[in-house]
Order: sequence, then structure tokens, then C-alpha cells
Amino acid sequence: MDYLQDLNPQQKQAVLEQHPRVCVIAGPGCGKTKTLVSKAIYLLASQQAHPQNILILTFAKKAIKEIKKRIFDQLDFVTKKDLHIYNFHSFCFHVLSRHSYLLGFPASRFPVYDRHEQEEVKRYEIYQKYQEYLQANKALDFNDLLIYTIRLFCQHPAVREEYQRQFTHILLDEFQDINATQNHPNLVNNLLTSVHPSGVKVFRLSQISVRFVVRQVLYLLSQGGIQFSDIAILYRNNYLSARLEQELTDQKIPYEILGAFKFIEREEIKDALAFLRSVLYQDNLSLLRILGLQEKIGIRTIEKIELNSQQEKKSVYDYLNDDNYA
Repeated sequence: MDYLQDLNPQQKQAVLEQHPRVCVIAGPGCGKTKTLVSKAIYLLASQQAHPQNILILTFAKKAIKEIKKRIFDQLDFVTKKDLHIYNFHSFCFHVLSRHSYLLGFPASRFPVYDRHEQEEVKRYEIYQKYQEYLQANKALDFNDLLIYTIRLFCQHPAVREEYQRQFTHILLDEFQDINATQNHPNLVNNLLTSVHPSGVKVFRLSQISVRFVVRQVLYLLSQGGIQFSDIAILYRNNYLSARLEQELTDQKIPYEILGAFKFIEREEIKDALAFLRSVLYQDNLSLLRILGLQEKIGIRTIEKIELNSQQEKKSVYDYLNDDNYA
């Protein structure tokens, strides 16, 4: 059990704990992910669980690759196909791609709009129109992935029970962030089986909380001679910014988030994805973006196409392929 030798006493206790619900609470850099990985290795190495029965959920995409690598380094009998490691949105996409037809979506074929694409639609439409737009395109946005998966589990118990039977062990990375997000605990609760005893065994590792960081900022400001712009807060993962921003807002501390665009948010990447999506889904947002790339098609023409397609209650794809339009 070499993987246990690098653990401190609290981490080792959490790994070897037999209670089916274990919560490890700690701040960034305190070894939560290391403990989670060691727990997975322990369950597999001791044959308490098969790989297909373990579900690992995390917030950060980058953590998925790291968790897989650590497990592969320790266990040579585990393959990539055996492991079920997702962030919450990718797990919901995995579930919905198999069962979306139960909610009225095309089987395994629906586009997912990211935050920037959501805003692009919302610039022209109020919320109700935005929802109608998604329904007309048989599309989901990132928040919908969580909402519709929960709806699927609630409305179709047989589907929920299928995943409950499969995943007898659920390992959650960054559990403190899960509790702070509205739909995540609902998703987790739907996955927990009724055979688990009530209660959660909690282990705490040393941690530095967001609240402590903000208190330090207030303390520095109270000493005088320091301005807001003199202070910088560094964090390891982007998802941590939500809690930090909320605490700064609550304390009425002005702030600015600095950082470059993510790869997926670059214009040329979004253009390429629009072409791929238009082939797969023929959704309005992708087709309108492609039209905007054509030199001989102006914004007024695009707006007219969109307006006419809405009036005829057709998708842009169907409208452009209509014989009357040609």
C-alpha cells in the first residue's frame, strides 16, 4: 500500500474509513484531491468496489486528467474505459446523451450553449423568449445540463435507480463548493442510494477559507497607506473565483478579475465550432454565426433571415432550405 505512505494521519483515516458517506473538508492545497484519489485506489486495490461502480465528480476539468493519471500510476489493471470521472456538467451530458429522448429531445443529439453563447441569445430576447429559442433548437445551456438531469432522475425513477445501482461509491471533489451551488446537492442526493445509512462522516484537513483571505484584505486596508489596487489575490482554479467574488461583494470591496480568454472562447475557435455544430444540430445560433462570417452577407440581411424564420415558426436551417426562400 505505497499510496498510503504519503498521507498524513487525517488523510489516511479518511481513506480507510468504512462509512459509505465521507466528507473531507479543507482549503486549496491541503490534499483533498490526493485523499480522494487514494480513497479510489484503496477501494479498487482492496476489491471493495469494481471500477465501473465508482463515480468521481469534480468541478475542474483539469482535475479529471490528474486524477486519472494518479490512479493509472498505482493500478495497472485499471483502464481508461473502466473509470467514470467527470465534472458535473460532463456527467450530466453523459446521462442526458443516453436518456434525453425521455424529456423530448432528440436521442443523443442536442447542442449545448456555453455562457457566452447564452449571453449572445439573451441580448435580443427576454428570458421567456430565450427559453423558447432553446426549445425550438432542441438545445440546452450549461445550467440546463444540471436541471434536466435532476428532472430526468425525478420523473423517471427507473433511470435514477440504474445509476444508483451502478455507482455504489461516489467520490466528490471540492464538496464545499458543491454545497454552495444550488443544483449540485440535488444531483448528488438523487445519486445516493436509499441503502446508505443516514449521516456523513466528516474529516477536516487544515484549510484557509475565502472568508479568511477577505478578512486579511480588510486588515491590510485598515492599517493605512494601502489602496485597493495595491492588493492582488491569486487562486489556483477559476471556479474558486465565484466564492471569492461573493465574499468581496458582501464586504463591499471593489475588485477586478484579470486573465486572458480561455481557448474555447477565442473567436476563431468559436467560428470552427459553429461549422461543426451546424452540421450536427442545424441550430440557429451556429448558422447565424456562420452567415456573419460571409463577406457578402450584412447584418441587416442576417436580422431579416432571423426575423422571417421566427415569423414562419421555422428554424433558420429550415427557412434557408425552403423552396420559397430560394
